Amino acid sequence: MAPLAVIWRTRARIVGDRDPRLAAESLILAWLDDGSENLTVQAFQIHRQVVDGDTLEGSCRGLGLSVDQTAEVLALFRRATAGAERALTVLDSHLRQAVGRCRALGSEPVLVSYPWPDAFGESVARSLAEELGVAWVAVHEAFSGARSAEPDIELFVRDGHCNDRGYDLMAEAVAHAVEARLVVAGAG
Repeated sequence: MAPLAVIWRTRARIVGDRDPRLAAESLILAWLDDGSENLTVQAFQIHRQVVDGDTLEGSCRGLGLSVDQTAEVLALFRRATAGAERALTVLDSHLRQAVGRCRALGSEPVLVSYPWPDAFGESVARSLAEELGVAWVAVHEAFSGARSAEPDIELFVRDGHCNDRGYDLMAEAVAHAVEARLVVAGAG
């Protein structure tokens, strides 16, 4: 992997939801640097909530890419986002199975958001929680507050998953939601 490509993809992660245009530009520059279709598709999948086709096309123009290069970038983006509806159907099915299994074992499940607002699949999970009467915890709210005071490196590891501090935030948010449900259930 080309060293600059790593830096460009890292920059896309850092600016992500704060500056979609800069994230798109960074992903394109990474592709130009290493030419990796697989890594580019993966990066587009990671950033599909903040980078769309129009933003990519504008960034291609801004970077002076040729018509052929722009077409290739957009084709990689389409490849990355193909099947999103099918993925949502699968997510719905899997979450229903998980809720059913938890309840069959006598446990009450809790569904949680990703640390970022409007992450892929959040609307499906939130709707399903409401439909099935399961607690929904929008942990991205806790992360939003933390991210305004702390850099992402304090909350996430390089691949985007939470680190210990990030998982602590998630656990606290879930614990508060469970406690609140217990209080409401006990009051009734």
